[in-house]
Amino acid sequence: MNPLELAVQSALKANAYQLDLFAKAGTINHPRGVIMTAYRNARRSMRQALMDRNKIWAANEVMTALIRTIRFEIAPLLEKAQLYGLRDAQKQLEFYGVKPTDDFMALGLQAQREAALDAVVGTVEQQWKTTKGILQVGSDVDLILGDEERIGVLRPGDPIASVSTWISSLMWTTWGGVVQTSTKQKNRIEKLAVVAVDSRTTDCCLNVHGQHVPFDEPFHLTGTPRYADHLDWSPFHNYCRTSIALYYEDYDDGITDQMKKEAGSEKDRRGEDKRRKLAGLSPLDRSSPKKIRSYRVAKPGGADIETPTPTALSKAWCNGSWYRTPTHMKWAVKEEFGLKTWVWDPKNTAIDQNLVKALQPTIRQMYNQTQEFFRSQGVTSVRLYRGLKNPTDMFSVLESWTSDYSTAARFDGFTVLVEDIPIHRIFMAHVGPNWVNGKFGNQFEYIVLPPEFEG
Repeated sequence: MNPLELAVQSALKANAYQLDLFAKAGTINHPRGVIMTAYRNARRSMRQALMDRNKIWAANEVMTALIRTIRFEIAPLLEKAQLYGLRDAQKQLEFYGVKPTDDFMALGLQAQREAALDAVVGTVEQQWKTTKGILQVGSDVDLILGDEERIGVLRPGDPIASVSTWISSLMWTTWGGVVQTSTKQKNRIEKLAVVAVDSRTTDCCLNVHGQHVPFDEPFHLTGTPRYADHLDWSPFHNYCRTSIALYYEDYDDGITDQMKKEAGSEKDRRGEDKRRKLAGLSPLDRSSPKKIRSYRVAKPGGADIETPTPTALSKAWCNGSWYRTPTHMKWAVKEEFGLKTWVWDPKNTAIDQNLVKALQPTIRQMYNQTQEFFRSQGVTSVRLYRGLKNPTDMFSVLESWTSDYSTAARFDGFTVLVEDIPIHRIFMAHVGPNWVNGKFGNQFEYIVLPPEFEG
C-alpha cells in the first residue's frame, strides 16, 4: 500500500485520539471528565465557602484542593499525548522504510511535560488570584461563580482550553522530534496537515487540510480561528484536532489533491447556509442544535434604572440581559424597528408597555449614534463570535456577540458560532459611543440585531 496513504490514515487515527484525550478532560457529552468533575465539585464547595464568616480562608481551601486535583489528573493525559506522538512518528517512519530512533533522552520529554502541566495548573491558580482579589476588595461575589448568562471567574473552560492546547502541542512536537532525529534525508522530508473533515472542523483547519511544507518550515494558515498566520506544528487554535503526516512527494499520486477537494466540498456545503457557521470544536460542544429552553432565574433581578440614557441602558445590558430593564430594551427594539423576531425572556417578565414606549426614542438614538460612528470609520462588516449552551438556528431580537474568539470559547459548555455581521445590524459596540462595561469587565461585546433587520 502507498506509504503516504498509510501515513494519512495514521494521522487520522491520531486526530481521533486527540479528541478522546479532550473528552477525558471533560465535555458536554462526557461530563465526568476529570476537569469538569473537579470544577463541578469545586463550584459546589465554593457556594458554601462564600457563605462562610471567613470567606477568603474557606475559598482558599476550595481552590487548594482544586489545584491539587487538576495537577494529579492532568499529568497522565499529557504523558499519553507525548507517548502517542512518539509511537505515531515511529510508525510513520516505518511506512517509508526508515528506522526510528530509540534515543529519546535528547528530546527532553519530561521537562516539556512538566512545563505544560505548570501552564495548565497556572490557569487555575490565576482564577484563585482573581477570586481572592474579588473577596478582598468586597466586589460582587457573582463575579466568582457567574450567573445565568455571564461567565464567572471559577470556570472549567480556562484549564480545558489550556490542556487541549498542550495535548496537541506535546503530541506533535514529540512527533517532530522523533522524525528529525531518525533520518538524515531532511532535505526531502515534508510534513502534511491532515484534518478529519466534518461539521465541527474550523475554517482554519479546512484551509490547511492537504497543505504540505518542508519539515523545517511553518504551515501557512488562513481562516478563523487561528493563533497566527504561520505555525510549525498543530495546534493552530484552541481545541485544534489537526494531525501531521510524514510526506514524500514521490508517493503523492493525487492524495493531497483529493484532500483539498474534500475540504472544498465541506466549505461549499457550509456556504449554502449563510445564516450561521460553527466556528470550531470546543470539547464542551453539543453536536445537535436545540432551542434554548425558557427557564426562570432564581436570583432576584438587578435594580431598574430611572433615566433611560444610552449609557445607563448599556451598563444595564452588560450586567445581565435577562433583567427587567434589558428585557424592556428588547421589546422597545422590537417595537421601534417593527421586528417579528422573538424576544428571549427566561424570567417571563411582566412587560410594562409604558416603559417600552419611553425607551423607544433612546433606542433609536443609540442605534443612530452607533451607525454614525461606524460610517466615520469606513467599516462595513465585522466578524463576530457567540457562545451558546444550546445551539439554535433562532436569532433573538437583540443578542450579545464578541469580536474575540477566545472570549466566546470560554463560555463553559458552549458551542461557538461565527458570522460576518453587516454594520447596519450593530445596535451598540464596546468600541462605539455610549458604551459602559458592566461588572464582568470588557468582553469585546457587540449588541446585534437579527437578520430580518435591514436598516
